[in-house]
Amino acid sequence: MKNLQHKNEREIINENRVKCIEVCKKEFGDFFTGGLLYDSFSEKYAKNLCLPDQKTTKVSFLNSLQKHDICINTLGLHNSTGWKFAEYIAASRAIISEPLVYQSPNLVEGNNYLSFIDSDSLILGIEKLKKSKSQMMLNNYHYYNNFVRPDSLIMNSLFLALDNP
Repeated sequence: MKNLQHKNEREIINENRVKCIEVCKKEFGDFFTGGLLYDSFSEKYAKNLCLPDQKTTKVSFLNSLQKHDICINTLGLHNSTGWKFAEYIAASRAIISEPLVYQSPNLVEGNNYLSFIDSDSLILGIEKLKKSKSQMMLNNYHYYNNFVRPDSLIMNSLFLALDNP
């Protein structure tokens, strides 16, 4: 039963990602970078959206990240926030994301990321960020330096531990 639930959850995640990629490719053409990892689902349902292996490496991801000011985040299994979200924060990018289920302290919707719930709100959010991405990028620069950067993370943890003996 649990395996069936996970399979269904993965299918919903993949279907949502396919919709996001399709609408962004249609709306933004070559200005959009994205696609699917090649697997049995993507081969069967969206082969045209599969990325070649050389485009799915960590180095390729980081190089692509440097070329884009606006990044899209979709949730993973069990509504997890993928590690890409932290990479976007670290790179001081403007972020549009499916609504986050798990919150981090001081990470504020509208301030550090915009939420979308469907393809229409995704496109509207991207259009909004195209006009006002600089403030969110600055907010995420400060968020990274104050809360995520390893030395800040350790310092904040120590302060928290010392305040709560």
